[in-house]
Amino acid sequence: MTGTTKPVSGRRQRRGAVRRDVFTVMSPTHRIIVDAHKRLMLLATVGGLMWPAITGMPYVAGRPILMFGLFGALVLASAARDILLRLRVHPVGLWGGLTILAVFPIRVAIGLTGSWHAFAAWLIRGN
Repeated sequence: MTGTTKPVSGRRQRRGAVRRDVFTVMSPTHRIIVDAHKRLMLLATVGGLMWPAITGMPYVAGRPILMFGLFGALVLASAARDILLRLRVHPVGLWGGLTILAVFPIRVAIGLTGSWHAFAAWLIRGN
């Protein structure tokens, strides 16, 4: 079956980039602590890049519960792996994943406001 994906809007790309950048900036400070560094980089990648990819998937797009469920599963995958292999969760994987999931509804609520749309339009104009 052939499917076409919808182009990702610039606004969604920028929000993912900000989230990815926060974890990426935190990561070099933890390079000595290898476990923390790996988890921060994974969270930066999954938290920043996966949402636009998920929204473009033909079977999931337009179904918010499936989209958020898949996103949550990807974000919490490292914590689940830790439980299976080590019988404990690394704090970076737990708190970083929960932070990404907790901030998600807040980002959606802010993204629907008129003031956010005005700010985004101002950014796009380049003023």
